[in-house]
Order: sequence, then structure tokens, then C-alpha cells
Amino acid sequence: MFSQRYKSHHDTKSALEKLLPEGKARDRATDLDFNKIVSSTPLNDKRILYVHVPYCDHLCKFCNLNRSLIEGNTGNYADYIINELKSYRNTVYIQEKPFKAVYFGGGTPTVFNCRELEKILKAVFKYLPIASIMSPEFKTET
Repeated sequence: MFSQRYKSHHDTKSALEKLLPEGKARDRATDLDFNKIVSSTPLNDKRILYVHVPYCDHLCKFCNLNRSLIEGNTGNYADYIINELKSYRNTVYIQEKPFKAVYFGGGTPTVFNCRELEKILKAVFKYLPIASIMSPEFKTET
């Protein structure tokens, strides 16, 4: 289905850089740049939603991802993700073409309890256009 496999979110940097204006310091995208991107049509039909989960039960020595040790519960972070999905759901970039996969990564996504993960997945199916190849079992009302 995809011509290239990105092994981590670090590998997507070159794909994201293509969306920034020429000559722009690639690591200094502004809010204006971001708003310009979400107001535009996606360049590609092969779209994946990446949900960054920066928390882990313990920190592995080999891991260089942006993550921290979980302290307390993740309910607030789950709600934050859902609110972000809601806030961008009506942008051209989100609505123009369906997403073909959802990837959770960064830390340890299983730090979410079952209810939190279910809430996030229901919000994904509720607020984003998801390709019909994805399982419809989460397409229920929240």
C-alpha cells in the first residue's frame, strides 16, 4: 500500500520539511506556517495519523525518543488528545483525504488504560475521515 516505510517519527522529518516554505529554518515552523499547512490540501493520499504518547512505565537506556516517566494517571492526556482531534477536525488538511492507519508511539502507548484508549480511538473515528479499509468497530457514538 505504501511505497516507503517510516521506522519512527524521526524518519518523517524529510516529508514534513517539504510542507514548510523554502528557506525557512526547518526546525522553527511558526503558528502561521502550521495554520497554512492545515488550511491546504494534503499532497498525498497515503495518510497516517501519528499519536505521540510521551510516557513510559520505565525509561529504557537505549531509547532516544521524547518521553518521560509516567506520574499519576493518563486521563488528562487522553482528554488532551481528544480535544486536539476536535480542534483540527474541520480543517481542509484533515477532511480532504482519509487516513489509512493510526499509529501510537513515542513512549509506551499501553500506559493508557483500556477505557482511555477506547475513548481516543472512538474520537479518531468520530472526528477524522478514516479509510474504509480500517476496522469499523470503533465507529460508535461516544
